[in-house]
Amino acid sequence: MLIHTVSEGEGIFSIAAKYAVPVTKLIEDNDITDGHTVTGEELLVLRPTKTKTIQGGDTVDGICRRYGIRKSALLASNPALRGNERLRTGRVLTIKQDSPVLGAATAMGTAEWHTPVSFLTRILPYVTYLRINAAQISEDKAIKLEYNPERTVSLCHSEGKLPLLGISDKSGGAFLDTGEGFDQIINAMTDAARSLGCKGICLSAKEAAEIYPDRFCEFIMQMRKKFIGCDLILFTDIFEGTPNEASELSDGGVLILPFVGKSELYRRLSDFSANAESSKVLVSLITEANMGEARISLTEAKELCRKSGGRISRDEDSLISYFDYTKYRGGVGERMRITLPSPTYTKAKLEMISELGFMGISIGKDIVPAYALSMFNALFSRADYTLP
Repeated sequence: MLIHTVSEGEGIFSIAAKYAVPVTKLIEDNDITDGHTVTGEELLVLRPTKTKTIQGGDTVDGICRRYGIRKSALLASNPALRGNERLRTGRVLTIKQDSPVLGAATAMGTAEWHTPVSFLTRILPYVTYLRINAAQISEDKAIKLEYNPERTVSLCHSEGKLPLLGISDKSGGAFLDTGEGFDQIINAMTDAARSLGCKGICLSAKEAAEIYPDRFCEFIMQMRKKFIGCDLILFTDIFEGTPNEASELSDGGVLILPFVGKSELYRRLSDFSANAESSKVLVSLITEANMGEARISLTEAKELCRKSGGRISRDEDSLISYFDYTKYRGGVGERMRITLPSPTYTKAKLEMISELGFMGISIGKDIVPAYALSMFNALFSRADYTLP
């Protein structure tokens, strides 16, 4: 596995020829939609040890039987492949990748009410858990379902993944500000998860953890005791002001970090690892670009760069990639810098996660670049839990 920086005048075909990899594979591993690249753009180059060129009549199940591999493994090595898609003759599939070099890791995906099935199909081969954000703690301290996630839960079960009910706190932490015990709300959470067929909960309560840190930890401890008796899993989101004990008291945590440069990223991860049980914590994976104060997809960012005729540069210290873009409103140009995580940045983050003993990664609800999934699959052997 290596990362290639596109030089002036280089194209997909010349880069593929340089590394002796199939053009289709290079395109799919980097989400290149129009066959064009941007000068300064970084491309992930994966050179598999065994490939298969699709011929007429080939099917996913047939290929798996022929090579003695599981469908999930084939999909994980080929992010652009859809399990229900008719295979295109001439497409080159990766059958065997180089051996993992960074040890074992776990991944959690995220789904919302509007998440398309195509997104779930893409990430499920890589994840152990799928967080389904469908419930919230309301201002009146009740658990309210925002939509019925039955279809997504059913998909998890069919694919052998562990669905977790994502519950966000909309009460501003008020659910902890009570003279009563926590039994009522914990029982409500338990009933909600079990009734939906979820295998646990992922709780996001930033304000509650910051305003009432001691009570929040007490709440997590009581909730974990309840869940152990019900055979449910408990994860909590960890923000800058969340007590470290919260992740230690639960089954695991999701560390939410801002998009920062390499040195600052390492400092934050290192500090957390030194003061908490990092082996139980997943680290959020950046899947968007910053356009001023707004967030846009990486695909959209590259399209803007291409249309503007610009080039992508990278700060060698921070590893953050960027380009300057002029946005016109009413004929007036506004110059702004668009910053985005490159394959080099993502690779460095995955290496830090391994070095500091973190559990793995958390994939957000936004479209995940194919290179990030391919890189995760190539660098780690993955935990592979299946439902009983």
